[in-house]
Amino acid sequence: MLFQRFWDEYRREVRQPYADKWDANHPTDTPRGLAAPDIALEHLAEAVKWTTATYGAADVVWGAVNRYRFGDLDLPGEGASGQLGAYRVQQFDQVAGSPHVSISGWAEKDRQLAGFGDGWILLVHFTQPVQAFSVLAYGQTTDRTSPHSRDQIKIFVNHSLRPALYTAAEIRAHLEREYRPRQ
Repeated sequence: MLFQRFWDEYRREVRQPYADKWDANHPTDTPRGLAAPDIALEHLAEAVKWTTATYGAADVVWGAVNRYRFGDLDLPGEGASGQLGAYRVQQFDQVAGSPHVSISGWAEKDRQLAGFGDGWILLVHFTQPVQAFSVLAYGQTTDRTSPHSRDQIKIFVNHSLRPALYTAAEIRAHLEREYRPRQ
């Protein structure tokens, strides 16, 4: 939370924030350094004050403020804006009645999903036979009465994957119901 506040404020004041901006010829070495270290230090001091005043501590944990919420599930969130350099890109939205907590998931009863981000991960082993593992963080449906609307978020939060059903036999073994048009 401290870094996000610092970076947002620093970026508002310093148009090109890096001493060495990103260079396609040197993608692993750039961007690098701060263009305005004195200004950065001022914004860091402000960020410490703001974060402490807002959350009670300068070192508040990201997942204490950014939450995955789905009905009775309330789990620590992770990931951040791609502009913060996060690999797992996520957005958490503020909701009414919770000024210091942002969520990704179900906000209010009749509102669509809050937040967004990488919610589907797929790992495929091109072996014989093919093996695949995946997770769909926000579930298979937006129907909140379905158990499949939030049955994978715990897997996602725990950085785990589940086997992807690939063969007809695997699918049949896990089939809950079958639908065929015109039947």
